Amino acid sequence: MPDGFTHCLVGLVACLSWDMRGAKYYLLAVFLSLMPDIDAFTPWHRALLHSALSLTVLAVVLARVMLKLGYTSDETIRMIYLPFVHVLMDSLTGGMPVKPLYPLTDAGVQLDWAVDRVVKPILSISPYGYYLEVIRVSVVFLIVTLAFMATGHRGKKNDRG
Repeated sequence: MPDGFTHCLVGLVACLSWDMRGAKYYLLAVFLSLMPDIDAFTPWHRALLHSALSLTVLAVVLARVMLKLGYTSDETIRMIYLPFVHVLMDSLTGGMPVKPLYPLTDAGVQLDWAVDRVVKPILSISPYGYYLEVIRVSVVFLIVTLAFMATGHRGKKNDRG
């Protein structure tokens, strides 16, 4: 599973890819990228704040607040995706199962097997011994980074901050 550093890095990569420069963007993106792990030391970890249901409610509230604070609708839409990206990364990289429909169901989901279909063949030809989970996180981080770059702004740079 990705650690806090990786989730923070996702927020920063998103800002850079989307030409959102400045402390207000970086801090918000890092916070939103880490937000699902706020419950890490509770019995509800990977349930309450990893649930698509609760994240959707939080996204609506967050969007209203961001718009009132002067963020553009484009900035708001992009930023509210970050907690969902966190959950997707957690579900693809191993560890405790994510409970996407909590509290409706306690069923957990872990899709690391899908990433392993790519990672294990690479490891089988590598002369280096790596931990499977580390490679999973690296592959998923690369895919997320490429996705952010593909959705980046194509206009002039944002010089607010």
